[in-house]
Amino acid sequence: MRIITLLGCITAAVSCALAQLPQISPAMHLQAFIDAPSLIGELLEQQMIPVPIGEVKALVIHDLTSNGFGEGDVLELLPQGEVHVLAGLSASLRQRMREWSFAANREVRAPLDVTQEELRAANQPVAALLADLLAASHNNLGAGPFELALDRSRDELVLRIWDYESDSLFSRGNLAEDTGSSRRVMDIVQIVRQDTTYIVDQTLHDLLILESTVVDTVYVGAKAREHEAKP
Repeated sequence: MRIITLLGCITAAVSCALAQLPQISPAMHLQAFIDAPSLIGELLEQQMIPVPIGEVKALVIHDLTSNGFGEGDVLELLPQGEVHVLAGLSASLRQRMREWSFAANREVRAPLDVTQEELRAANQPVAALLADLLAASHNNLGAGPFELALDRSRDELVLRIWDYESDSLFSRGNLAEDTGSSRRVMDIVQIVRQDTTYIVDQTLHDLLILESTVVDTVYVGAKAREHEAKP
């Protein structure tokens, strides 16, 4: 009886501990990499960070609030790895930091009900890529919301998917084409065309039949001479 009670207490404690675990998910935020000695010195001086300027190779400012660079963001020192929260910036520096922005090399946005045909009609490589992702997501993730990140380096390809409906993840193992309101699964069919080549040691003759309509009379042989003798 004591063992059962003890196991019950352990089970309850584990369940309680699991219930208190936070939900972990990736997040994207902008960061500014700074390696200009003058700007490094200005930031270290205004933040009163007691590190010699020559020992700091670069600074990274993380915009964790996604409201633009400025006070409240996290300042990271490299290679030291120290982090500080930005505060007390001068008006001039705040103005310059507000002008920092990220321009994606390529970006395309589309409404949720867009079809592959509409994306491909844009005749843009990024739109065509989004069309392929749209088909793949419909085929393997259903129609629910999700977040996805794809990283490709020289050595590996990493795909991360999160915040999706757990019951919607499935795989069909083949390609799908989005046709708007419905989906059509496509199979890959290989078509082989083969011709037969004959190699012979004699001349081959084909039977050629000519069909024509005679509109005049032609006399040959003796009939021709009799016809010519007539006046």
